[in-house]
Amino acid sequence: MDISLPATRVYGKVVDERGMPAPSSTVGLSTDDNSMESSSDDTGTFEFRGLSPGMAYAVASRSSAQGDSTSDRLSLLIRDGEDIGPLELRLHKNKKISGTVQSARGPVPGAGIYVLPLLPTVMFGDSVRADLDGGFTAQVPAATVTADVIVSPPGFALKAFPASVGEAA
Repeated sequence: MDISLPATRVYGKVVDERGMPAPSSTVGLSTDDNSMESSSDDTGTFEFRGLSPGMAYAVASRSSAQGDSTSDRLSLLIRDGEDIGPLELRLHKNKKISGTVQSARGPVPGAGIYVLPLLPTVMFGDSVRADLDGGFTAQVPAATVTADVIVSPPGFALKAFPASVGEAA
C-alpha cells in the first residue's frame, strides 16, 4: 500500500497579547476536508503537514489562570509544494456574555446555550448550561461584534437570538 500526502506545511508561533510565546495553546486548522488540532510547544511553536490544497482557517486558544484567550481567525490558501509561515497567532482575552433564560413561568434551569460568533467569524463557539436560576455566562473572542445565541431549554422550543456584543455584553 502506498500512502501519498501533499507536500504542504503550515507553521508558526502562538503569542500572548504582549508578544511573548504562549506554550500549550491549542491550534485548530480546518479545511473543506477536515479539522485538526495541535498544541504549541514550550516556545509557542506549532506545525501541520500533509494538508490538502485549498482554503484553510487557523485559530489558537488557551486557558490559563489569567483567563481564556483566543486568536483572530486567519484565512490561508494552501498549495501543494508550498510552505505557509511563519504565522503569528496572537491571543486576546475573551469577552464574557451573561444572561438569563426565562419563560413566562420564570427561570429555566438546565437550558443549553450555544454562542456562535458571527462577526468576525471564528471556527467555534461556546456551549454552556443555565444554572438553577436560569443564569449563564459564555465566552467569545475579544473581537466579536455580533453573535447568535442558540437556546435549547428543556420542555420548550429551540430558539436563536441575534446579539450585539459590546464591551460589557
